Amino acid sequence: MKKILSVVLIFFISIVFLTPNVFAQENQFTGHVASEIYNEKIKDFQKYIDVSGNLIDFDYEQAILDGADPQLATELKETYEKANIYLTENETGLLQQNVFSRSSVEKNCSGQNKYDGNMVAGTMYIDSCKTNKIIAIIAIGGGAHAIMAFLPFPGAAPVFGIASAVYVIGGGILAYNNADGTGVKIRILVNPITNDFYPYWVNPQ
Repeated sequence: MKKILSVVLIFFISIVFLTPNVFAQENQFTGHVASEIYNEKIKDFQKYIDVSGNLIDFDYEQAILDGADPQLATELKETYEKANIYLTENETGLLQQNVFSRSSVEKNCSGQNKYDGNMVAGTMYIDSCKTNKIIAIIAIGGGAHAIMAFLPFPGAAPVFGIASAVYVIGGGILAYNNADGTGVKIRILVNPITNDFYPYWVNPQ
Protein backbone atom coordinates (compact mmCIF):
# COMPACT_ATOMS: atom_id res chain seq x y z
CA MET A 1 0.00 0.00 0.00
CA LYS A 2 2.88 2.36 0.85
CA LYS A 3 4.45 1.75 -2.58
CA ILE A 4 1.20 2.35 -4.44
CA LEU A 5 0.50 5.57 -2.53
CA SER A 6 4.00 6.87 -3.17
CA VAL A 7 3.88 6.13 -6.90
CA VAL A 8 0.46 7.69 -7.44
CA LEU A 9 1.31 10.85 -5.53
CA ILE A 10 4.73 11.28 -7.13
CA PHE A 11 3.38 10.73 -10.63
CA PHE A 12 0.53 13.20 -10.16
CA ILE A 13 2.69 15.90 -8.61
CA SER A 14 5.42 15.51 -11.22
CA ILE A 15 3.07 15.82 -14.18
CA VAL A 16 1.03 18.72 -12.83
CA PHE A 17 3.58 20.80 -10.98
CA LEU A 18 7.20 19.98 -11.73
CA THR A 19 8.31 22.04 -14.69
CA PRO A 20 6.25 25.24 -14.33
CA ASN A 21 6.08 25.61 -10.56
CA VAL A 22 9.45 24.52 -9.23
CA PHE A 23 11.38 26.60 -11.72
CA ALA A 24 9.03 29.53 -11.25
CA GLN A 25 9.60 29.35 -7.53
CA GLU A 26 13.37 29.22 -8.00
CA ASN A 27 13.36 32.15 -10.37
CA GLN A 28 11.25 34.23 -7.99
CA PHE A 29 13.29 33.19 -4.96
CA THR A 30 16.72 33.85 -6.42
CA GLY A 31 16.17 36.24 -9.31
CA HIS A 32 18.23 33.98 -11.59
CA VAL A 33 17.34 31.87 -14.61
CA ALA A 34 17.52 28.13 -14.01
CA SER A 35 20.26 27.49 -16.56
CA GLU A 36 23.54 25.63 -16.77
CA ILE A 37 25.32 28.76 -15.55
CA TYR A 38 22.95 28.97 -12.58
CA ASN A 39 23.46 25.27 -11.92
CA GLU A 40 27.23 25.72 -11.74
CA LYS A 41 26.90 28.84 -9.58
CA ILE A 42 24.85 27.00 -6.99
CA LYS A 43 27.14 23.96 -7.06
CA ASP A 44 30.00 26.26 -6.04
CA PHE A 45 28.38 26.55 -2.60
CA GLN A 46 28.46 22.84 -1.82
CA LYS A 47 31.97 22.97 -0.37
CA TYR A 48 30.79 25.47 2.27
CA ILE A 49 27.94 23.27 3.53
CA ASP A 50 28.60 20.65 6.20
CA VAL A 51 25.85 18.02 6.15
CA SER A 52 27.42 15.59 8.63
CA GLY A 53 25.66 16.72 11.81
CA ASN A 54 22.10 17.04 13.07
CA LEU A 55 21.94 20.65 11.92
CA ILE A 56 23.10 22.34 8.73
CA ASP A 57 26.40 24.16 9.03
CA PHE A 58 26.91 26.75 6.28
CA ASP A 59 30.17 28.73 6.28
CA TYR A 60 28.65 31.96 5.01
CA GLU A 61 31.60 34.15 5.94
CA GLN A 62 34.12 32.03 4.06
CA ALA A 63 31.85 31.81 1.03
CA ILE A 64 31.66 35.60 0.85
CA LEU A 65 35.43 35.94 1.37
CA ASP A 66 35.99 33.53 -1.51
CA GLY A 67 33.87 35.68 -3.81
CA ALA A 68 30.68 33.62 -3.88
CA ASP A 69 27.48 35.18 -5.21
CA PRO A 70 26.32 37.34 -2.25
CA GLN A 71 22.63 37.07 -3.10
CA LEU A 72 22.69 33.29 -3.23
CA ALA A 73 24.89 33.15 -0.13
CA THR A 74 22.41 35.28 1.84
CA GLU A 75 19.46 33.20 0.66
CA LEU A 76 21.16 29.95 1.64
CA LYS A 77 22.15 31.37 5.03
CA GLU A 78 18.58 32.43 5.80
CA THR A 79 17.16 29.12 4.55
CA TYR A 80 19.52 26.98 6.60
CA GLU A 81 18.97 29.07 9.74
CA LYS A 82 15.22 28.54 9.43
CA ALA A 83 15.69 24.84 8.66
CA ASN A 84 17.87 24.45 11.77
CA ILE A 85 15.15 25.99 13.90
CA TYR A 86 12.68 23.54 12.38
CA LEU A 87 14.99 20.59 13.04
CA THR A 88 15.53 21.69 16.64
CA GLU A 89 11.85 22.23 17.33
CA ASN A 90 10.96 18.85 15.79
CA GLU A 91 13.74 16.92 17.49
CA THR A 92 11.39 14.42 19.14
CA GLY A 93 9.85 13.62 15.77
CA LEU A 94 12.43 13.89 13.02
CA LEU A 95 15.53 13.23 15.10
CA GLN A 96 14.50 10.63 17.67
CA GLN A 97 12.83 8.43 15.06
CA ASN A 98 16.30 7.83 13.66
CA VAL A 99 17.72 6.94 17.10
CA PHE A 100 20.69 9.27 17.06
CA SER A 101 21.97 11.87 19.48
CA ARG A 102 23.54 15.28 18.95
CA SER A 103 26.91 13.96 20.08
CA SER A 104 27.11 11.01 17.70
CA VAL A 105 25.02 11.82 14.66
CA GLU A 106 26.98 10.65 11.65
CA LYS A 107 27.72 7.10 12.74
CA ASN A 108 24.05 6.53 13.63
CA CYS A 109 22.50 7.80 10.42
CA SER A 110 20.76 4.94 8.67
CA GLY A 111 20.83 4.24 4.96
CA GLN A 112 23.26 4.85 2.12
CA ASN A 113 24.21 7.96 0.15
CA LYS A 114 24.82 7.03 -3.46
CA TYR A 115 23.46 7.10 -6.98
CA ASP A 116 23.06 3.93 -9.03
CA GLY A 117 22.41 4.52 -12.70
CA ASN A 118 23.33 6.97 -15.43
CA MET A 119 22.28 10.36 -16.74
CA VAL A 120 19.07 8.91 -18.18
CA ALA A 121 17.65 6.97 -15.26
CA GLY A 122 18.71 5.62 -11.90
CA THR A 123 18.07 5.38 -8.18
CA MET A 124 19.21 7.94 -5.63
CA TYR A 125 19.81 6.77 -2.06
CA ILE A 126 19.68 9.39 0.71
CA ASP A 127 20.36 8.49 4.35
CA SER A 128 17.98 9.26 7.19
CA CYS A 129 19.85 12.34 8.46
CA LYS A 130 20.09 14.05 5.08
CA THR A 131 16.46 13.17 4.35
CA ASN A 132 15.45 14.96 7.55
CA LYS A 133 17.36 18.07 6.45
CA ILE A 134 15.64 18.03 3.08
CA ILE A 135 12.26 17.68 4.81
CA ALA A 136 13.09 20.68 7.02
CA ILE A 137 14.12 22.84 4.06
CA ILE A 138 10.90 22.03 2.22
CA ALA A 139 8.84 22.62 5.38
CA ILE A 140 10.17 26.14 5.90
CA GLY A 141 9.70 27.07 2.24
CA GLY A 142 13.33 27.00 1.12
CA GLY A 143 14.09 26.63 -2.56
CA ALA A 144 15.21 23.51 -4.40
CA HIS A 145 18.72 24.94 -4.71
CA ALA A 146 19.09 24.67 -0.92
CA ILE A 147 18.96 20.86 -1.00
CA MET A 148 21.64 20.37 -3.66
CA ALA A 149 24.39 19.62 -1.13
CA PHE A 150 22.38 16.71 0.26
CA LEU A 151 22.13 14.79 -3.01
CA PRO A 152 24.63 12.01 -3.78
CA PHE A 153 25.02 12.67 -7.49
CA PRO A 154 28.07 12.79 -9.80
CA GLY A 155 29.71 16.21 -9.91
CA ALA A 156 29.03 16.70 -13.61
CA ALA A 157 25.30 16.12 -13.28
CA PRO A 158 22.76 18.95 -13.64
CA VAL A 159 22.14 18.82 -9.92
CA PHE A 160 19.74 21.77 -9.84
CA GLY A 161 17.31 19.92 -12.10
CA ILE A 162 17.57 16.83 -9.94
CA ALA A 163 17.15 18.87 -6.75
CA SER A 164 14.00 20.37 -8.25
CA ALA A 165 12.69 16.87 -8.94
CA VAL A 166 13.38 15.81 -5.36
CA TYR A 167 11.90 19.05 -4.01
CA VAL A 168 8.61 18.53 -5.81
CA ILE A 169 8.14 15.18 -4.07
CA GLY A 170 7.32 17.13 -0.93
CA GLY A 171 8.28 16.75 2.70
CA GLY A 172 5.23 14.65 3.50
CA ILE A 173 6.11 11.82 1.16
CA LEU A 174 9.77 11.91 2.16
CA ALA A 175 8.82 11.82 5.85
CA TYR A 176 6.36 8.98 5.23
CA ASN A 177 9.05 6.86 3.60
CA ASN A 178 11.66 7.83 6.21
CA ALA A 179 9.32 7.13 9.11
CA ASP A 180 11.35 4.14 10.29
CA GLY A 181 14.59 6.11 10.10
CA THR A 182 16.09 4.03 7.29
CA GLY A 183 16.59 6.76 4.70
CA VAL A 184 14.90 6.86 1.30
CA LYS A 185 15.57 5.77 -2.24
CA ILE A 186 14.18 7.74 -5.16
CA ARG A 187 13.96 6.44 -8.70
CA ILE A 188 14.44 9.12 -11.33
CA LEU A 189 13.86 9.43 -15.08
CA VAL A 190 15.00 12.23 -17.39
CA ASN A 191 13.02 13.66 -20.28
CA PRO A 192 15.51 13.61 -23.20
CA ILE A 193 13.74 16.51 -24.93
CA THR A 194 13.37 18.99 -22.06
CA ASN A 195 16.15 17.55 -19.86
CA ASP A 196 13.77 17.71 -16.89
CA PHE A 197 14.15 15.10 -14.16
CA TYR A 198 11.14 13.20 -12.86
CA PRO A 199 10.96 11.15 -9.66
CA TYR A 200 8.55 8.28 -10.17
CA TRP A 201 9.01 6.06 -7.13
CA VAL A 202 9.97 6.65 -3.50
CA ASN A 203 10.64 3.86 -1.03
CA PRO A 204 12.25 3.41 2.37
CA GLN A 205 15.78 2.00 2.12
